[in-house]
Amino acid sequence: MKTFHLFALVLCTAAIATPLSWKPAPAQEVLQIAQSNWSTFSSPNGAFSILMPGNPQPVVQQTVNIPEGQVTSNLFGSRAEDSAYIVGYSDLPISAASAADRQVLFDSFLEGFARSINGQVVDQNPIQLNRHEGREFRVQMNAGITAIGRVYLVEQRLYQMVAVIHREQNSSQRIQGFFDSFRLGADSTAQPTR
Repeated sequence: MKTFHLFALVLCTAAIATPLSWKPAPAQEVLQIAQSNWSTFSSPNGAFSILMPGNPQPVVQQTVNIPEGQVTSNLFGSRAEDSAYIVGYSDLPISAASAADRQVLFDSFLEGFARSINGQVVDQNPIQLNRHEGREFRVQMNAGITAIGRVYLVEQRLYQMVAVIHREQNSSQRIQGFFDSFRLGADSTAQPTR
């Protein structure tokens, strides 16, 4: 389990804060709102697509050596109004095969992520994307800034989505559209569940 604490520490060095706050809305309505102002960003190497504002650019591309092998992270970001959106993935050198290992990985990731942005985890819930486990979370930072995110573990790849916002009241539909538009490459019909 110490290995997964190390993975989380490595992943958090690449983390960028993203706030998220929303109330569930009908998926089709959310998708239409997001699509009206945003476009689909695809990562062939990452095997995913997602709706994002503007023209997402690479913000982190790094490989870190650890005793078990290499952790490779690729994150992309864009901005819209008073918010920033980050999406990406990290390839892990070993699998989190057991439920206990996955729990440690998610807990360590969230703890390290919050620490790296001087924030505090104020909410977290287990989620799934088809059969893939994940975590939805909210981290509160200074000056009313909130990072809201989702992470999913797919085999040995950890997908990360984060929205960082200054004011939550007008961002809920955009953020929900961002999260709900995430699709794995060969799994374009997958819908996130809570």
